Amino acid sequence: MKKLEREGHDVNVIGDYRRTPLIAAARKGHTLCVSWLLQQQANVDAEDHIERTALHRAAAKGHDSIVELLLQHGADPNVTDDDGNTPLMLASTEGKEESVKLLLSNGAQIETRDNDERTALHYAAEEGHDSIVELLLQHRADPNVTDDDVNTPLILATWEGKEESAKLLLSNGSLVETRDNDERTALHYAAEKGHDSIVELLLQHGADPNATDDDHDTPLTLAAEENHIDIVRLIGDHVAKNPRNLVSQLRLSDTISYIPCSRVGLAEIALDCFCVQSAARGTQKSSRRRLQQCHPKTRDVIVLLSNCHLGNVLWQATLHFVCDDWQELPLFTVLESAGVPVTGGPPMLMSNAVYFSWRSIYGLNN
Repeated sequence: MKKLEREGHDVNVIGDYRRTPLIAAARKGHTLCVSWLLQQQANVDAEDHIERTALHRAAAKGHDSIVELLLQHGADPNVTDDDGNTPLMLASTEGKEESVKLLLSNGAQIETRDNDERTALHYAAEEGHDSIVELLLQHRADPNVTDDDVNTPLILATWEGKEESAKLLLSNGSLVETRDNDERTALHYAAEKGHDSIVELLLQHGADPNATDDDHDTPLTLAAEENHIDIVRLIGDHVAKNPRNLVSQLRLSDTISYIPCSRVGLAEIALDCFCVQSAARGTQKSSRRRLQQCHPKTRDVIVLLSNCHLGNVLWQATLHFVCDDWQELPLFTVLESAGVPVTGGPPMLMSNAVYFSWRSIYGLNN
């Protein structure tokens, strides 16, 4: 380096990918070289071919001593590359906690958005860098900020199965019912991806298991389509134990009607749970016998409707919907497309008198 100094070489010469010596040294983690270049008045904010500076490169790699040196020499902590990324965003994405701390203590703006309208918190949550998520929240990062697809950090953490990050976000005010561009909530994604523990966490924080997206899918139907048996059971049991009202439960029974009939695992769950109490004791054997007379695919759906322990009233009502009121529910189309003979309906499993009595009790006959 002394020889270079004596010979008067340009410290800001541009090489491959438009990198200056400072950018190249920062990227490789050569602290002594970076220190010397800065002493020679190297341009600290020079940009390479994608508009990244030495600070971008050092922060992304977690070269903390170089990050500190660059900041001491006036590097801009809020400079953006051609994707709108700041050094803080790159350090947060890559899980470089010490670099994040240095940037925050030197004026990095926590709510800067990139070209996708994402912040550093979006990236830290999506990657599951829990300590950085916590650090950003401590510096008052907005837990409900949305990107251009209306994804919150919670939705991204949930989609990727980052449970600890989800917990941190929820404990710091993240809204559980925010919907993205597809009208999906965090619970939709957790259920679809099969993240059991996150589904349970979201339900504990009040997530609505009956929320429907643009395609009219609920978390339950998405879990069923992916054959996530434990989540189907988890959501059903949650609704049974926490019935907000009858309408909530009926909405759940409607969504169960969308579940593909051929799912063997779901049918097995249903059969395991077929110990539903009958409105009148002693009718269970009769119900079983009549159930066995149905077409196999129809039988799977009927049993599914009983699998969530929703109680006698809902059990009777849903059986009637399946067996008698074919034109009133989407179930008709589902069964027909599955090749189930629906003309005339399968054998009746409950009488019209019982059904209309039930509707009368809840004021549904008017």
